[in-house]
Order: sequence, then structure tokens, then C-alpha cells
Amino acid sequence: MTPAANKPTKTLKLKGSGRVDNKGLAAGALTARSNLSSESADNGLNLERLLKAKEVFAKADRDKGGSLDVNEFAVAFKGVLSTDEGDGPDALRRLFARIDANADGTVDWREFSTYILLENDSAASLRGGEESTTYGHPTEPGDPTGQNRHNHMITSIINLPAKGHLKERYVTTGKDGTFRFWQAKDLEHCGTVRTGSAWLTAAAATPVSYKLCTASYARTVKIFDLQGMEVCGSVPELVHTPVCLDCWRRPTSATDEVLAVGDIGGYVTLFDLQQNWSEQKRSENRWSLGQVWRQLLHTDWVCQLQYISELNSILSCSLDKRLCLADVEARVTVKYLEGHTQGVRAVDWSKAYSFIASGGLDRNVMLWNPFQLQSMATLQGHAAAITHITINERSNQIISLSSDKVIKVWDIRNNRCLQTMTDKQKHRPEDALTCLLYDAKQQHLLSGSVLPKVWQAVHLKPDSSLRRHLHPVCQLVYNSVYHEAISADESGLICVWKVSSGALRTRWARAHGDARITSMAFDLNYRRLITGCESGTVKVWNFSSGECLKELEGISNQEITGIICLQTMMKRQYIVTVGWERCLVFYEDTKSDKRPLKPCRIVPDSRAGQQAAALNQGHTSDILTVAMQARLQARVPLLHAASAHGGNHTLVTGGYDGLVVVWNTDSGALAAHLSPPGLAHIGVQERSVEQSKNNQQYLLAYQVNLQGEKNSGLLHPSPDTASQVVFVGKRLPYVLAAVSADGCLRLWNVKLAQLLAEVQVSRDSLTAVCVDPAQTHLVAADSAGFMYTYSIAAWKGGKGKQAAIQCTAQWEAHKGSISALQWMQQGTVPGKGFIASASTDKGFAVWSPSGAHVGDFGQQQPWDWEDSQTWKDSSGASTATLPVHRDAEKPVAIPQLQSLQPVQTHDLMSGLLLRQGSDPSLDDCVYSSGDEMLPDCFTEDD
Repeated sequence: MTPAANKPTKTLKLKGSGRVDNKGLAAGALTARSNLSSESADNGLNLERLLKAKEVFAKADRDKGGSLDVNEFAVAFKGVLSTDEGDGPDALRRLFARIDANADGTVDWREFSTYILLENDSAASLRGGEESTTYGHPTEPGDPTGQNRHNHMITSIINLPAKGHLKERYVTTGKDGTFRFWQAKDLEHCGTVRTGSAWLTAAAATPVSYKLCTASYARTVKIFDLQGMEVCGSVPELVHTPVCLDCWRRPTSATDEVLAVGDIGGYVTLFDLQQNWSEQKRSENRWSLGQVWRQLLHTDWVCQLQYISELNSILSCSLDKRLCLADVEARVTVKYLEGHTQGVRAVDWSKAYSFIASGGLDRNVMLWNPFQLQSMATLQGHAAAITHITINERSNQIISLSSDKVIKVWDIRNNRCLQTMTDKQKHRPEDALTCLLYDAKQQHLLSGSVLPKVWQAVHLKPDSSLRRHLHPVCQLVYNSVYHEAISADESGLICVWKVSSGALRTRWARAHGDARITSMAFDLNYRRLITGCESGTVKVWNFSSGECLKELEGISNQEITGIICLQTMMKRQYIVTVGWERCLVFYEDTKSDKRPLKPCRIVPDSRAGQQAAALNQGHTSDILTVAMQARLQARVPLLHAASAHGGNHTLVTGGYDGLVVVWNTDSGALAAHLSPPGLAHIGVQERSVEQSKNNQQYLLAYQVNLQGEKNSGLLHPSPDTASQVVFVGKRLPYVLAAVSADGCLRLWNVKLAQLLAEVQVSRDSLTAVCVDPAQTHLVAADSAGFMYTYSIAAWKGGKGKQAAIQCTAQWEAHKGSISALQWMQQGTVPGKGFIASASTDKGFAVWSPSGAHVGDFGQQQPWDWEDSQTWKDSSGASTATLPVHRDAEKPVAIPQLQSLQPVQTHDLMSGLLLRQGSDPSLDDCVYSSGDEMLPDCFTEDD
């Protein structure tokens, strides 16, 4: 494989159109912009193809309900759409599932167009970062005698393509009544033509006949033969002075040419260029201009006009503050774009992006969606009136010139100003730059005063930082449905990775503004990503495109440390968050509602009564983690079912006080406290806090920090130590594997609140743990950056059977503390998979269970899971010595629970009183110990 194979690939194409690369440019689409790859703009999605997709969508919607189901979608777009997984029915169904993030079984045009544009916008931003462009110091052509320069200011500059023996040239028109030719390669002067004493205001080259049209203050338009430099046609005595021109070939003909003229009266006039074969060879009437139509489009000067072939329209701007789109052939109702507060002097159209950029006396650059006739963005920064705008599509740049000789370069992707250039040279007779042009072929920028001036483009090397994290990686989740890993760092950057190759698929920054992401989880269908941050906000995303679907209304600005999703027996789905507020916050997951979700239940709740509140007061300090074990039942394929989970969940929270509290989600009552041995004799600052996640898809995991200092009663975590727990899985349904800051791995039976085994893994704090779906491997990690693999295939969950837990490998994976682990299953073979690890050293890597280094996410060379030759190091780690086993001690019972009286339990979702009596979870058996209390599945043979 070559390094180029790891370039981020676009995931969606329109057949015959190249890659989808535009943003917001059809009716119903978002008014935003996309990025252009380094490839030709011809490969981009143009208006015709996007409208074709909309037409296909509309035809497939036979019931006119505005949306398609999965079958309609697959049938309608077969042969039209192609993904990186192919264009077959299965690939289209998976694409449908990505777009249908709310899992309502339908996709409307807004969802469809938003997904295409946002998802490919992110991919294009990665490609755009592969090469950046800046502009160096300007250079002028040599003119020692001063004879080559204009005697007055240049009014326009255009590009003449090469033809025959004539090389590519530039033409400048001036107020001195001349137009001059310059070689495009080195700006060498190669000719001057004088037309008279009147100012020349504009010029345009004919695309077929290779003629030059000029406009002058004498109210004339002349046509010059570029072979003999002589007049071959003209339009004398126009009603108003022409100030701008454009010429193009008529789309319905291979030879017919059309010239558009804008004048100071606000009129735009169209002429057909016609050759008079009856005229002599050197006659000045060999070509004629026949008027097609003339319309009053503006109430003031038409400053600039441009033909847009994709719309078959003329785009014009005027000092009357408006932009105008006039259809060339049908002459339909004129459309206006209004938003500038003063006159508009400059305009340009991006063919690749399908948006309009304009600037004027109000000093703002405005971007427009021509299909919705709305402003998309306003770029502010100029201190004087903007006179010219040009677009460098190859480098994703808008370039604007203002009357104070300042040139600004803007990034199309994020609207930021990339570079500001000021021409410090003094010019005469006017100290100004009066024209601007970007030449995509020569890859340089031109401006003009009395001489053209070149600003050479400088192409910088690819920025590899776009393919990796630049800040400590603090969160990691794995999507087993789409086989993608999602990571987040402390700057708020979220990255989506293809685990089969390590390539970055998409990314979006500052997901929560300046706040650090502190928790992350998938919904029950693995289509939406839910993130929480240190400021107390929670957001729901379509992880495939980066679109924020909704926001959850927090109860305070305290940190969110854990998120889970669950479904009750009544099929109602909830999002549960925990944090430094020391309570569980429930939100009913109304996927179709875009409004911010408000909490529907908070536990503990003082309204439930004093005794119930005392019962529910499980933690005396900040909650740092939450986990959930659902009713054990057969899983349903997530692409074909709303949920694979039922009711009767067990909810587990871990706190800064070192306790793990078990809750019953149906009754809302506390079931038990799990307390590590000797916790009562450990200082609060030294206690481990256990954090939960589910590697068997019943429990979600989140990394938390444990140690730190208290400030105003809140925990300020340290990145050096952390603890985590994992429900092992179906084979051992009630076994909880806990790692803690004392370096120990503890295995619990949460149903009986019983400690089954304790293993001393490391002398450093253990920070993360994961288990494979077949429950054959358990992997732990510590704060020193080491990872440890244990074989638990022979262990059946019995107490005192620690010898069946064998350490098979240990290795140094990172230089910093490991913040998260995720097992990534490969195929259906039990125990065959890889481990993803995230670290505070900014690393994000993949390992085999034996310690072989597969690679680092974002590396230049992609890996192949099946081919160990593509791995960084396939040798694996050395087998570690056997761990130190400790006898399991009986957990310490919490005194306050022993005195609890019968209370009224209440439904956790509705808050209704259900029944009177003692909670059976608080019977004596809760704190019993011994093998006689184990269920059959935990009994081992001697």
C-alpha cells in the first residue's frame, strides 16, 4: 500500500458526477458551504446533478408525504448514489440508516440533503488541510523605460487562453484609452493597442471566435481581432456608458456567442455576435452585435456582471445595494438578493461550490445561496470599501480587495481570514489597486495599478495534525454496527475513525464550545452520539455527519460525568445523565422533537417523602460514573429494530466517596452499596471511584478521573489516576470487573453484592478495563501507560477460583496515562479482535490481545487487520508473570442501610407511589457471602 491510500475518502457520490463536494445549494438544503478537494472542480457536485437527486427523491415519494422509507430509498437511488461500500441494496440501506439518525424509519429531503452536505463538508475539510496556500510578496514586470506601463490607472484585467501559436496572455484596459498584453508566465509586455482618448472601462474575450470586446466611456463597444489587432465590429452610440462586459457561448450551439453589457443607467443588454460574411476581410463591420433584449435590472450603476452557466442566468451587482439574477433564455421574473446596506461593487460565482460572493461599500463580504435567495454568511474585517472579489476554488479561498490596497484571503470552509496583504507601494496618478484576478492555471494572484502585479502562491506541505489529536484524548467509544471508533480530546474535537484501516472519516471541532468533553455514549440504535461536557450541557449528534440534532437542558452548570440510554418495558426510551450534582437526571428521548429536552425526572427527589429521599441518597459526594445492565435477552439486529433492550434495568453509579451504588430503575429504590475492602479506613482523597461501561452492549462506559483536590465541595479531577468497572457479559451475567487506583482488579457479583476475586495487576493506578464479547479476554490499563491482557475463558465466576484468571501479556502502550479502552470485535470468532486505547499523551492506537502494535489512528500508512505485514509491530508482547491473587474479603456493609425501615417505593419515570413494604433488595442476602449463595451458572467443579 502507498501512503496516498490513506487519504480521507468521500463516502457518497452521484453516479456520473464525481464526488459530492458542495454544501447547501438546492431548495431545501442548508445554506452553508462545503469544501473543495484538490481535484478538479469538474468533479464537484453541480446544480444540475443536485437537482437531479432532488427530482429522484420527489418521484420516489409517491404518497407525497415528504419522506421515504428504507425500501423506497434503496429502489429510488439504485444506480444514482454510490457509497464507499458500493451501490448495492445493502450499501444503500446502511446509508439510509446513517441518514435516519432518529431511527423513525423515514428520511425526508432536509435530512437527506443535510447529511450529504455536512458529511462531505467534513471530509473535504480534511482534504483541504492536505495543502494550504498563501501568497508571497508582489512582483511587477520589468519596465526600465516606463513605456510599457499605462499612462493612467488600469480598469480591468482578463485572461486570454492560448490558441495556436499564441501563448496564454493577460489583457489590461486603462483610463489612457489603451489595452495592453502581458505574457501569463512572466508578465512580459507583448503589445499595446490604442483605441482612442476615451477611458476603457471593461474587456471580455469571446470563447469561440477568439476576439476581444472592449467598452469605453465614449458609449461604444468595439470588437478587436486578436490576430491582426484591428477593429472588426462595433456598437456605436449606446444610450448609457457601458462599464462591465461578459461573453459566453450559447449552451444550445457550438458556435453562437452572446455578449452582455451593463451600463451606468442600470440596464443590462444582451447582444448576439454575428459574422457578416459579405464584408471584406479587413472591414470594420465583419462582425455585428444584434440586440437580443435590454432590461432595467437596477436603479443605479451596474458595477459588474457575470454569466452563470449552471443557472443560465446573468448575475449583476449595482450601487443600488442589490444583486440580481436574470434568466437569459426564459426571461422569467428577475430575482434579487438583498442584504448589503450600501452599494455593491464586486461579485463572483463559484462553480464548484454553487454560491455567490459579493462585496461593496459596507466593507462586508457576503456569501449567498442563489436558490433560496438568502445570505449564508458575512465576512467582516475590511476597513474600507470592497472593490473586487475573486475565488480560488482549488485552495478553498475567497480573495477580496478594498480601496485602501488591502487584500484579504478567506477560508471558504470556516469563514476565517487566512491572510491579509497590504500593497505598500505608492502609485500614481491614484494610490490604489484597481483590479484583481486569480489565475488557476498559473496559480497566482494578479492586481493592477498602472502595471499588473503578481502575488505568487506558496503551497505549504500537508498538515498531518488534521489526522490526529493535538490534545489529550479523554473519551473513546466504539460503534459495533458501523465498525467505527469515535474519540474526543480535551479541546472538544470529535473524530470518527474507520477501525479497519485507521483512516479518519470525519471530524468536528469545539463540539461544546470551549468546554471539555467529559462523557460520551451511543443511543440504543448506535446511530446518534451523545456527549456531555464540564459546563453541564449535553448534545445529541448524528455522528456520521456531525449535525447537532438537539440539546438537553441541564439542571446546572456542573460537570456531566456519565450518560446512558435505556428503554423501559413500556418501550419508552430515556437518556440518563449523572454528574457533580449527585443525582440522576432522566430525559424522555423524543427523537422527532428538535426543541431542547427538559428533564422529566430527577433522583433523588425530595417530593417522594423524607424516608424515600433518605433511601435514594446513595452518594454523599459527586457522582463520577454511571452504568446500566439491561434484562438479559437475545439481541435484535439494530438496523431492523427500534431497540434491543427491555425493562428491568439495574443502574449503577460510582462516586467520589468510593462507593458503587446499585439502583433499580423500575422502582427507583436503592438496591445495594458495593464497598471495596477496607474502604472505611481509607481517607476520602485516597479512595478509588469505580466507573461503569458495558462491553456486551448492556452497559456504557465512561472514563473519569479520581484524584484531585476539593474546591467548594467539588472534585477537580487529576488526569493521572482513574478507575472503571465493566459488566463482563452474558456468560457471567452479574459479574462486574472493577479496576481501581490501588492497582487491583476486583470481580464482583452485583446481584449478591459479593466480592469474588481480587488480583493485583499493577503498582500504578489502574485506569481502564474492557472485556471481549465472548468473555475470553479481559484487558486492563494503568496510569503509567501499560496494558495487561488476562485470559478469563476458564473462569466460571466462582468465588476463590482466581487461579483460572491468567495474565497472558503486558506491554507499554503509551507514555502517558491510558484514559480509555475499547474492544473491537473482528468477525464472529470468539476472542478474535483488537483493543483501541486512548491516552493523555495524545495517542490513539490499536493493539492485538497479545500486544502486537497494529498502528496509530491517523497514521500515514493504513493497516489491514488481516495482513500483519501492514502492522507497525506484529511481534507482540512478552508473556507476563502470573498475577498476585488475594483472597476475597467480605465487603463492608454500610451502617445506615441496616436501620432502614419499610418505605414507599416509587416509579423512577413517573414518580407515582406503587406499593407499601420493604425493599427485597435490602434483605440479609444482599451482603451474604459464600459459594452457597451463587446461582448455578456461577458454580464450578473442583
